[in-house]
Amino acid sequence: MRTSLFVCWVVILGLLGVSGELRSEYYKYVDEEGRIFSVDDLSRVPEKYRPHVDVYLERHDNLSGTEKDQAIEKDLQEPKISSC
Repeated sequence: MRTSLFVCWVVILGLLGVSGELRSEYYKYVDEEGRIFSVDDLSRVPEKYRPHVDVYLERHDNLSGTEKDQAIEKDLQEPKISSC
């Protein structure tokens, strides 16, 4: 019984530790030409734009409700492309 209780606690604590890592942030910036970029890694934002970057917990948080729904639908329809 103690062993199964210990295993349960280990699994619960492991899941709690992993759940913090699953949360991602998205960064939006606008370049000099007015183009909008959205990336999921702050290191992909050029140094000169970092002081003006907007941070979102989800990819489309910066959009209105309707725009967000449309963007999510578009994401679901686009094929996923993996880069190495």
